[in-house]
Amino acid sequence: MGTELIRARHAQIVAEREQVMLRQILSDRQAGQRIERLQEELARASAARAAAQASWEKDDHAYAAVIGELGRLLETRPPKEDPDGL
Repeated sequence: MGTELIRARHAQIVAEREQVMLRQILSDRQAGQRIERLQEELARASAARAAAQASWEKDDHAYAAVIGELGRLLETRPPKEDPDGL
């Protein structure tokens, strides 16, 4: 191989390497941006889930309070005959 051919091949390989590196950097940057978007989406979903859980717990507490109060009322009143048989 002559010197000129070696230099040409060297330059070609250097250029190919630069192109590959640029594609890898771009791909890495895009993946990083996607990860950031997914993390933000996950944070929003987690916050929504926590808010829903708090709401369900509040509702459940309210149901339990009403059920408990109705149970106490039933215990303090004597049973009556239901004219409908219910």
